[in-house]
Amino acid sequence: MAVKLLILVSLVGLSWFAFYCFASRLFAPGSRDETRFLAGLSFGAGPIAMIWIFTTALLVIDGSLLAAHLVTVLILAVAVYVWRDELKPLPRCIDAEWGWRSVSALPMLAVAGAIAAILTVLAFSLPFNQNDPLEYAAVARQIFNTESIRNYPSTDPGTVYGPWTHPPAFVGMMAWLQSFPGDFEHTGLSRLIAPYFTVATVVVLIAVSGPAVGAAASLMLLTTFWYWHSVASAHIDPLRIYAFTSAILLAGFAVTPRRAVAAGLMCGLALFAHSAGVLALGASVAIVLLIGARQGRLAYSETGLLIGVAHAVVGIWWLRNLSQIGTLVSDSHAVWNLPALSFLELQARERGISSLAERLGAVFRGLSDFEGFGVWLYAAIGSAVLLAVSTYWRRTPLPAGSVAVLLASGTAILFWFAFAFAITLAGSDAAIRNPRYPLTFQPLIALFAASAFAASLPALPRPRLIGFGFAVLVVFGLYSQHLISPLVNFAIRDLDRFGYIYRDLAKPGVLSMPDLAKAKRQDWSLYRVIDRFNETGSGCLLTMRYSDPVFYANGCVINPIDPRLVPLYTSKTPEEARQSLAELDVEYLLFNYANRHAIDQSELRAIVDQSQLAYFAADKFETWYLYRIDRPSLPVGKVVASATNDDCLEDCGSGQLRSDITRNSVEIALKDSSGMPVEITGGEKALRVRAPLSGHGIVSLRLVRKDGEHSNPFWRGLLTSKLQGVIEFDVGLPMGVTYEPVLEIAVEPDSEVSFGDIVFRQVQPGGQD
Repeated sequence: MAVKLLILVSLVGLSWFAFYCFASRLFAPGSRDETRFLAGLSFGAGPIAMIWIFTTALLVIDGSLLAAHLVTVLILAVAVYVWRDELKPLPRCIDAEWGWRSVSALPMLAVAGAIAAILTVLAFSLPFNQNDPLEYAAVARQIFNTESIRNYPSTDPGTVYGPWTHPPAFVGMMAWLQSFPGDFEHTGLSRLIAPYFTVATVVVLIAVSGPAVGAAASLMLLTTFWYWHSVASAHIDPLRIYAFTSAILLAGFAVTPRRAVAAGLMCGLALFAHSAGVLALGASVAIVLLIGARQGRLAYSETGLLIGVAHAVVGIWWLRNLSQIGTLVSDSHAVWNLPALSFLELQARERGISSLAERLGAVFRGLSDFEGFGVWLYAAIGSAVLLAVSTYWRRTPLPAGSVAVLLASGTAILFWFAFAFAITLAGSDAAIRNPRYPLTFQPLIALFAASAFAASLPALPRPRLIGFGFAVLVVFGLYSQHLISPLVNFAIRDLDRFGYIYRDLAKPGVLSMPDLAKAKRQDWSLYRVIDRFNETGSGCLLTMRYSDPVFYANGCVINPIDPRLVPLYTSKTPEEARQSLAELDVEYLLFNYANRHAIDQSELRAIVDQSQLAYFAADKFETWYLYRIDRPSLPVGKVVASATNDDCLEDCGSGQLRSDITRNSVEIALKDSSGMPVEITGGEKALRVRAPLSGHGIVSLRLVRKDGEHSNPFWRGLLTSKLQGVIEFDVGLPMGVTYEPVLEIAVEPDSEVSFGDIVFRQVQPGGQD
């Protein structure tokens, strides 16, 4: 394995030099600063370009990973040999500013390095457990096993159904990396993609702006909750954010047609990394046009070259999307758009974007979500004011090295807000659907804040006092995000969930040890349920959460957005629904509280009510249920608890608090007929709950742990015309843990919910180990 790792590192290094040589020939750097920037950019762009060559070669030479590897190495080696003279300026690009005399940057670099190290250890040592990385890994494994990328996008419902339109940079990188250990049983290398491109982003920020400004910007980025969460979760975000950031910064130097070609190449790689790269292309065009305007001309040739080269890089993958999915870029699926399922309404309500005012407010999420994004957007605004004062009021010229950085980052930020505001006003939620979307611009926000402040500080009165104020703002920013607390809690929670012991890192051959998710899966309830399904060895599993089962389960696993399920979701009777399931050979159904929406809004609810709870597994985070749909439901026994709403009528509308479900909500503690709080203790047997609910809005029945530990809802649903009346479902709880049931109703203008007595009965046979 050591030899394989040495080869891997050597190839990554070869990709750096190959990309630098090619880009340097196009870019023609005219100073040490530009040489340094291009060298830093190559640290991340090189591997992306290498994977572009690898996936393209595999598309042409179908059926041989080895041949694709050899072609890739040959092309990289030839590039270095042909343009080797471009490497000569590299040793001279490190001047005194970058030496140990740059002591002001050392504390910030040390803190940023410590955070990056912690995130790297977390990403490497924890298994894939987030939805998107698991689905990407499943598709990458299919590419690896078949030695073919001609089945990408993965639109064959009979294998792995992942119909996204992102080009294959991430999955191709996974397949390339996993070819070194030779399987997908040990995915530690793939989980290092996110930390690697985190470091690459830090490198390019420092390379373009210097050690002090770059270190400050890096620290702002690494202390952004949503960013470091994506790194520790081994998400695709660090890869796409790096590519986007590099494309924008390179466009800031596109003052000649040749440099526009280099910028177009980087925009193409950003498009190859993720479909969100279209934003990089749009912002880069705006930057190039602005550069031309500053020079008193219309930059038609530069703009045309940039757009043309970018499309040439990504064109082959867009054409494949068009042939297999029917569109170049899309984030929509037939199941999501079914009116009967009300998916879009649920999503809008859960994410607080159901009204126009809420949607427009979500455009500026960075100004209100301090825990998610910190105060760095405020820092950027404040720095812009200082820059305006120093530049225009005092007529102080900007430092030469700051112009391109400020122009590129500032234009991109304004482009994002203008774009997001316009399409949101037009009725689309594409820019606000997920908080990770505005995260794309976080490195540029951090870089603009640090660069503008550094450029304006010397010209301002009392620079030390202003610098101290900025330092206070940074400290407040860190405090507002509770940086240490969530980072530690994230580590403890997931380490506890997976039962991982860090001393395993010191064992020889750690990279080849059994994958943690398989070795330690008994510590997580979902994996215990997946193991139980694996033991059955028959039929297909329809799972409402696709990512974990498709990667870890054996046999047939069906995606809940599989287009073959449209007849099921639109069935008018349970009999029609059963027929649809039978045609797909579905015998088992897997879900938890958070993903039963498609069940409750279709005839699947009647099937679940009539089916046997074959197994459930509960931990202190959640409970997962495995139903055998071809067997009748289990009988129920005595009443364990009964809750009434008679004693809370006066208080039902009072009090607001933060909800796990959506924005603000009202919580109603359920009581028994004597007015006492209801208490329920978990055990080996599941509980059958009967809850009469009617009205409209998001409702959750929660069980709050009396010991104060983490609690999840045990049922959540959107009451619609389809979901009304008596709702019955099973609930499993961890052994020996006592809960109090609570009804939670989301506070929205059109919410109107009523409920009757809620009864808990014991399901007779056991279901939990």
